[in-house]
Amino acid sequence: IEFETKTPMGLWRQRITLIADDPARPERELCELSMGKSHTINSERLAKIIPNFMETKKIYMVDYPEVIDGSTFGVTKPEATQALFNQISSGTALINFIGHGNPTQWAQEKLLIINEERNDINSMQAELKLPIWIAGTCSWGQFDAIGQDSFAEALINSSINAAAGVITTTRGITVSSNIQYLEKIFREIFKGDSVTYKSIGSILQSVKTGSSDGELFHFFGDPAMKISIPTQLVKNSKVSPDTLSTLSIGTLSGESPFLSGEGYFILEDGYKEVKKLFNYASRQEEISYQMNGPTLFRGSFNYENNILSSQFRVPKDISYSKNPATLRFNVTDNSNLQALGSVTGIKLTLGSPSNDTQGPIISFETENGRNLRSGDFLKYGESIVVRISDPLGINLTGEKEHELILTNNFTQVETNITNKFIYDMNSINTGTFLINNLPESDEISFRVNAWDNANNPSESEIRIKITNSDELSLINLFNFPNPMSMDTKFSFELTADAEVSINIYSLEGRRIKKILPELCLLGHNNIYWDGKDEFGQLPANGAYLYKVTAKNSSQKIDQIGRLAIFR
Repeated sequence: IEFETKTPMGLWRQRITLIADDPARPERELCELSMGKSHTINSERLAKIIPNFMETKKIYMVDYPEVIDGSTFGVTKPEATQALFNQISSGTALINFIGHGNPTQWAQEKLLIINEERNDINSMQAELKLPIWIAGTCSWGQFDAIGQDSFAEALINSSINAAAGVITTTRGITVSSNIQYLEKIFREIFKGDSVTYKSIGSILQSVKTGSSDGELFHFFGDPAMKISIPTQLVKNSKVSPDTLSTLSIGTLSGESPFLSGEGYFILEDGYKEVKKLFNYASRQEEISYQMNGPTLFRGSFNYENNILSSQFRVPKDISYSKNPATLRFNVTDNSNLQALGSVTGIKLTLGSPSNDTQGPIISFETENGRNLRSGDFLKYGESIVVRISDPLGINLTGEKEHELILTNNFTQVETNITNKFIYDMNSINTGTFLINNLPESDEISFRVNAWDNANNPSESEIRIKITNSDELSLINLFNFPNPMSMDTKFSFELTADAEVSINIYSLEGRRIKKILPELCLLGHNNIYWDGKDEFGQLPANGAYLYKVTAKNSSQKIDQIGRLAIFR
């Protein structure tokens, strides 16, 4: 109920993830090579059914490196597993898998698995961006094994929200029956250039024709539920100019079916043909498929009076593909109705070089907008917002050595967070990504590396103290400048929100100035003093004491400091 009533808006609702098993195993004989290749080839058949207004993300296991793990079969592909986790976190309306499987596992390389040592469901963080899973594999939903849940059962029953529903088999299935049924499902979802209004139960009822393939597939979930892909489409949108050069600005325009609201859009470079080599039965084989081009821009906008008009910038890192770029977008109204659209055939070309040599500005803040700097405090469970700004915009292509990278300074673990960055509303210069699920420790430290659209790099890092207590403390109190001449600032950190007042005294104990209480938030704060006493006069040169008092509803603390005045 919560998913259907509070479904998040955004680009994830027009995204489909296609996953294909590795062609190299477990087949061993040359006569079985076609079966190994069929997983990727059949995923490509599904990709051709998906209309242009949908974004297709492909996780083809042949693309990922092998890791020897010492198990019975000896090979895993953890980067492929992580790529799937990343897609679930970013959000995707549908996940489709074609390949080998059993009740608790995808692929011999353990793309997904649940057993006593490993439960991949615990690593899935979809929040309410819940996908429908479609698994064209063997027995992944076998529900009649006494004492053991299949992966599909565990996924739909898990308290970790990772699936709105699962369509999969309960027994083994042949390659031909598998793809025939999957194609029927996709053609029923996307009829022509539209999205079905039918519920999932009605979709499956339409494609179950009594054939043996349909008998093997079942749905785990509410059959009255509808797929989260919006059904309304935006027609006659365009991008101008029709040919865009690198570092130039383009404009999306069109007419929304809604009076006013917000929208999200993504510019994707032209697709490319990929030939991948792999070892099979002691010989080298190859397989070909299409891979989507890199993301060039990802932003948001608002609109009024049904008119769409939003700008974007083309980065220097285009692929110079012979295939044109595509812009996909969606718009929502104030009641969360949503419509999809796309513009295809966008030509990209080389533009004039830039004289800019400065990298982007990287800063850190809390979700409520409080600026963070090294040494600040965060409450346990809070998140960090990383803001990246540059006059030429931020490079989002994810090209090698030009990725947005987040590094944990304590573990040196690097995470590519390019896909998590989104520009601010109506901006082509500044945007953010969120660091959540922070490590459970007293102190954390991160480094962020980013590039602007002219490929100028920047790096920034921050060290934050985590407090899991409501105890009020006043830390790192000082004033600057000290000695002061005309005015000064009192700088300090709080471990909880509090009202802070400052009293300034002569060495004889006479109060010369009271700075009235003001609300200060957890973390670093400054309070300004203009250097004048209660009578508006400048005190004489000499040494003075000050007392800073912080109090909230349950606690009060004082701290004494010393300052000097010298003119």
